[in-house]
Amino acid sequence: MENGNTYDYDLVTIGAGSGGTRASRFSAQHYGAKVAIVELPFRQIADDDHGGAGGTCVIRGCVPKKLLVYGAQFSEEFRDSTAFGWDNGHQHNFDWKMLIAKKAKEITRLNNVYNKLLKDAGCERVEGKARLVDRHTVEVTLPDGGKRRLTTKNILLAQGGKPIKADVPGKEHAITSNEALSMPDLPKGPVVVVGAGYISLEFSGIYNGMGKDVHLFYRKSLPLVGFDEECRAQVAENMQKRGVHIYSEHQPIKLEKKEDGSIDFFYKSPDGQTKSMNAGLVLFGTGRKPIVNDMGLEDVGVGLDKDKAIKVDPYSRTTVDNIWSVGDVTNRMPLTPAAIMEGMAFAATCFGNQPTTPIFDKVRFICTHCAAVRSYCGLPPLVAPMTDGRCKRQEVRCTWPAIQGAFA
Repeated sequence: MENGNTYDYDLVTIGAGSGGTRASRFSAQHYGAKVAIVELPFRQIADDDHGGAGGTCVIRGCVPKKLLVYGAQFSEEFRDSTAFGWDNGHQHNFDWKMLIAKKAKEITRLNNVYNKLLKDAGCERVEGKARLVDRHTVEVTLPDGGKRRLTTKNILLAQGGKPIKADVPGKEHAITSNEALSMPDLPKGPVVVVGAGYISLEFSGIYNGMGKDVHLFYRKSLPLVGFDEECRAQVAENMQKRGVHIYSEHQPIKLEKKEDGSIDFFYKSPDGQTKSMNAGLVLFGTGRKPIVNDMGLEDVGVGLDKDKAIKVDPYSRTTVDNIWSVGDVTNRMPLTPAAIMEGMAFAATCFGNQPTTPIFDKVRFICTHCAAVRSYCGLPPLVAPMTDGRCKRQEVRCTWPAIQGAFA
């Protein structure tokens, strides 16, 4: 009860990704809060009406991508094996459908794991699409079309982000990482990948490792803007050595779908000329944006910044004092370990009477795996517990099996 009002919950979390799950579990298990967590129905390919517990990293990001990375790396291992005495190193058949089916099975398993973690922590799981009615009420549209209203003392916004495409004519003919992780078949013909970030580079490596003719386009002189300059140059060089065609300082202009299903990709070269190539697939890895539309955020006073991310203070509190936000939707540091750290700090602040701020300066930068090109740069960020109001950097030893053995 607060100011004479009785609420159904101490906390309603919107989004069961890395940040939302950790925040909800810690709030319930460590601080005794009554928690409900709202998440969209599970599906391998996310859209406005589908998602699943585990969020971007587990369902449609890091984990499934790594499984495809491992699959792609074998082609190079086979080629190299002949130099070490193995016969027929080049003669291997690859079954894309089997890999995707096994990937889907593993992701379904992990989605169930996340649901069990929430259940075991005492969190009530509510499936559906959430919208804020007021600062203490969340309305959920259930899968059957019905409505359910949850009243709560606190609300945590952790709905994450989604990939975006370059704003060019014909962009509807391109795919994003969401679809790339669940394609039923490998594309026929060359693959065009647009973008200089690690998502674009990783998928370029995956398709290259699967034997596709890959053409990577980006606007800058080197990929991986913000990373170490020497590493950036080395990654580009290694990718080219392994057969990825790189078009630096090139810009996409438009896409046109052909009757045979292929795509004409038009682009501008550094000298200003407009050129084109025909491709079997175009993938845009051109960024992500926070999910904030059609949620009633601004109607209840939740402020957004110029990039349409949720504004928060150092303690993850929004412009409404009982509404909080963690993870990619705040656009502070869109990394899974950062979201987990934010979720732990939120729980300590909101329910533990221990105001705690995440310390992003201790997160170095992400480790990038450019599949089948053997270019690795960066240090993985470390997650840390909270002491004296700040998260503390700490070595963590892990005992769970390596993901590379998931199918073995």
